[in-house]
Amino acid sequence: MFAVVVALMAAVPMWGLFAAPVTTSVNSAAGVVYVRSGESLSDVATRVAPTAPVDVVVASLRELNGLTNSLVQPGQPLMTPVLCLRDCR
Repeated sequence: MFAVVVALMAAVPMWGLFAAPVTTSVNSAAGVVYVRSGESLSDVATRVAPTAPVDVVVASLRELNGLTNSLVQPGQPLMTPVLCLRDCR
C-alpha cells in the first residue's frame, strides 16, 4: 500500500507536464500587417499566428489596435503581437 501511495505522489506532479493547458501571452515585441481584401480579423489572426488559438490572437489584435469590434478594412494597418505559446517571460 505504501508503494502505491508513493507512486501516485510521484505521478501527480508529472501529470501537470502533459495535461497543463497551453497558455499564450503577448510579448512586448510587435509588427505591422495590412489587412488584405476580403480578410476578417480572424483571417489576419490566423495569418500572423497560425499555431496560436484564433480567439486569443483576435483579442490581442483588438487590444493592441484599440478596436471596439472586429471590423477591419482592406489596407488597414494593424499592430500585431508576437506570441509565445508557453511561459516565455
